[in-house]
Amino acid sequence: MLKSMPARDLLLFKVQKFCVMLLRAKLDVQNLYRLRSNAFAFMLEAGVRPNRVLVDVIILNAAEAGDLSTAWRSHTIAKDNGLKPSNFTYCALLKGARHRKGILTVRIVHRDAKVDGWLFKSNQLKFELLYAYYVSNNGKHHHEPYSILLPYYRQLFDVKPLQELGIFQSTGRCIDEEERMPQPTVPALGLILLAWLTENYNNESVLEVYKRYRYHTQHNQSLIAQLARSQHTANAFMVAFGKSPRTVHICTQIVQDMLKPPVVRVDTLKSLPSTSSVSHSNEDSSEHAFNDAISEYASNKDLDNYNIRRIAPPSVQTWSILSFALIKNGHSNAAEKVIALMEARGQKPSDVTWNSLLSGYAELQDFPGIIHTLQRMEQAGFEHDHWTTKALARVVDREALLRSLEESTKDNVDDTNGE
Repeated sequence: MLKSMPARDLLLFKVQKFCVMLLRAKLDVQNLYRLRSNAFAFMLEAGVRPNRVLVDVIILNAAEAGDLSTAWRSHTIAKDNGLKPSNFTYCALLKGARHRKGILTVRIVHRDAKVDGWLFKSNQLKFELLYAYYVSNNGKHHHEPYSILLPYYRQLFDVKPLQELGIFQSTGRCIDEEERMPQPTVPALGLILLAWLTENYNNESVLEVYKRYRYHTQHNQSLIAQLARSQHTANAFMVAFGKSPRTVHICTQIVQDMLKPPVVRVDTLKSLPSTSSVSHSNEDSSEHAFNDAISEYASNKDLDNYNIRRIAPPSVQTWSILSFALIKNGHSNAAEKVIALMEARGQKPSDVTWNSLLSGYAELQDFPGIIHTLQRMEQAGFEHDHWTTKALARVVDREALLRSLEESTKDNVDDTNGE
């Protein structure tokens, strides 16, 4: 069809649009990237002269496939032919940099987008840049992502929301200039908070930040409240609190907030105990508290039917994080009740759920729990994957686990023959 068209028609917007749609079509094939590349080669052979949008699609396809060299070469050729980069161009290049953790590419895009003026026009590009820095530095500086990300954040956004959360204290440096910076987008604020939570291991500090976050959420104040409209921030706090038996009970509080629209009261900040007040006796009895809370959740199946929610309901990932946090800290019965609750609410455990539960049992060296989880995982139709192997690697006595698995398999065979 393209080859039969006059050359002037190949420049028409509708033809270019057709090419874009074809090159972004989702097809169930083994090597979609190669198919798309061949299709583009055919278009060039037919005489199609790519416009800016079509070139950006080529860059995006290469970036998604991890072919950063092709993405960058396409970008260079386009510039040499007079096609100025767009916001989408830089976002696509950053996506490729994230795939390859190419910090040099991130810095070049940062410089060029700043010179071109796109960096200060596009909130999407600002977020993509921060996210690329976060991912690209994650391997080398994985213990200090916030310290790495903060200087870039301050070049793009206002620090006031960070001060309200308590994760940034002014050093007196050029505050007047920073006050003129634009408000961060919700994704950008969520990312910088995630980086802070990843870097900080002090229970008291994390708890104080969570209290501030919860206050803004329950009073629906400022940009911070909007973080609760997706599960990502709550999940990040749960991961942080789930690391310690002193704070794991707060994970249950977070899920309670996600399930039940909160009552707006000034005294909500006082409802969480400090970590110093949690005694060992509380830890021993917390199993009952978890069970009571979970029973309360299960009795109310209409919680997701609210037309307007300031707080997003738990996702499968949320439940998976909760079950892992509970079992890791010795609350296996409560973790199992979380799985039952998921199913009661119509949310099927995913491979992430089963592997999280498996990791917890493996860390406890609980062979019956490991075997029972593997059996349920198989019954649910999930195959063992890399994360299953990684979870089982936590087992110290591998030979003892293999013997237990063999005995369990033999018992199942005997039971089947007996029937």
